[in-house]
Amino acid sequence: MAGTQKITEVAGGLLTNFVLATDPGGDAEQSLDGINVSGLQNGATCYVRSIDKEYRYFDASLAPPAPPLVVAPLVGPGRWIQIPSGGTGGGGCSTVYRVDPDGSGPYPTVESAIAAANVDALSTKPITVALCPGRYTIAATLDITNPNVDFIGEAEAASYLTAAPGVSPLLRISAVFDPMTPDLTRISSLVFQRLDAGTLLELTSATTSLIGSCIFISGALTGAPLIDVLAGSAPSLFTECQLINASVVVTGIRCAGTVIFADGNLSGEPAVDVLSGGSAVIRRTGAFTSGPLATVRVTDAANLDWVEGEIGFSGGGGPSVGVLCVGSGPTVHLSQIAIGASTGIQTPDDAAETGDIVLDHVVYRNTNETDTFLRIGSAYKARMLDCTCNDSAVPFDRDDTAEVSIEWGNVNVDLGIDHGGPQFVRWVTSEQTEDRSSIDTHRVAGYLQLRLRDPYTPTGTGDLNGAIGNWAWDATGPAGAANLYIKTSGGWFKVPLVAF
Repeated sequence: MAGTQKITEVAGGLLTNFVLATDPGGDAEQSLDGINVSGLQNGATCYVRSIDKEYRYFDASLAPPAPPLVVAPLVGPGRWIQIPSGGTGGGGCSTVYRVDPDGSGPYPTVESAIAAANVDALSTKPITVALCPGRYTIAATLDITNPNVDFIGEAEAASYLTAAPGVSPLLRISAVFDPMTPDLTRISSLVFQRLDAGTLLELTSATTSLIGSCIFISGALTGAPLIDVLAGSAPSLFTECQLINASVVVTGIRCAGTVIFADGNLSGEPAVDVLSGGSAVIRRTGAFTSGPLATVRVTDAANLDWVEGEIGFSGGGGPSVGVLCVGSGPTVHLSQIAIGASTGIQTPDDAAETGDIVLDHVVYRNTNETDTFLRIGSAYKARMLDCTCNDSAVPFDRDDTAEVSIEWGNVNVDLGIDHGGPQFVRWVTSEQTEDRSSIDTHRVAGYLQLRLRDPYTPTGTGDLNGAIGNWAWDATGPAGAANLYIKTSGGWFKVPLVAF
């Protein structure tokens, strides 16, 4: 009866006569698929006499059956996969398991090659699964569990992996840490795509993942993030990768761990979603595209460090935010960034939610008078260094108690220094004025609009300190008499202040 075959052991493995019970002359008691694999050790081997081939058992494999190369047991989970007799490379430091899209190579499917590599790879003999150019439909999640396995396309952007409906994620990297191998798993030169909702890449690995020159494509309107970096995973480095999402409704990268993304392009809703405890480091990106929510969202005790790039938006029928802070504790550092969103940076307006924003050489491009560069809540702190805001937009929409510092001499938003741009700065809470003064402050509590914290007493009209237009004050006269000083082209002049 199928699945009740008496197993014959030979040379440390198993021995049977036929591949399938339905083979001519075969039956379940003499066939590979007739072996009851329930409880059989993962990686067990079996030799089949009729075709002079050896097979290895993978207990978690869901590779599509393709006899005689991939055989599904009649009883029990997993697959038997034929061990290639040649064509696997082997020269140099790494063995190569190649897969051809027509199934003619040593491994008939990508699933079977990954499953075999997970078992075979060692720190002393790593294995590279290499895909020949072509299109591959992935019927079950590819899971790289061995840190000594790399996964590459033999030509850049020429090997397309498409997830079958419901297969999510398409690829998972869940390798455990191996102290004997470099802490790195390489994925390169592949195109991952899907038409339904779901994740393309999930990272749970205890080893660092290096993803280079890969493209991630989704045509779904809703669903899971394209790339999901789970909490506790080792840092993941993306270089020269592209995220393409036609709808921009699906999240691009959801990050609860650490992601470093450099020299690529992202899209999504949001393009990057940094969850509590996560960290995203972004370098040298092209234009980010988002939907109506935000390009980047930073939640609670998360960190965003983004240097050199552009924030764009597609509109999507609603307001768009470049960087949206949610909750308490986010830290955001933006440097050399150009923003083109209805709101450049937005934080929650809640006295219990704190955070820190540092903007360095950030340019806000919008020209609409209803658009705002920085919309900051009461408990957040922001520091702006040499930032530029178009003269028609609103630099700040701030709560009365929010702390925003502008570094003079290093900066201003924008005093036009070295930019050749407009000379306009406004501080706004709820009202907008029509004048175009270089500094326009607005505060319901009018006595808190302008403050010079430190006193200074010029030595006389000829005092060389200061520049034309500077103001100073002191209260050093008899009985605390106070003076106001203004420096003009003729030097410092004093205005005595009178009590009333």
